[in-house]
Amino acid sequence: DFDQKAASLEPRELLNFLNDYFTQFDRICEGKHGKEGVTKIETVGEEYMCAVGVVPEDVKINREQGHYVILERLVRTASEIL
Repeated sequence: DFDQKAASLEPRELLNFLNDYFTQFDRICEGKHGKEGVTKIETVGEEYMCAVGVVPEDVKINREQGHYVILERLVRTASEIL
């Protein structure tokens, strides 16, 4: 549980903890998995927000192949994070 983990850490430790995880999430979304086309939107507190279907190429894919193809990329990326 994040709240319990956060409560057990000093502020600097918590920042380092979040930074480590967010850096890993960035690598998954943008790095070797950049081919998935998952776009990082922002981080707010302990939340990491990313999306698919927000770039022009995704609009074209959705129109031609349907939204399943785009959502599948998000599911693959989420499974990598979890």
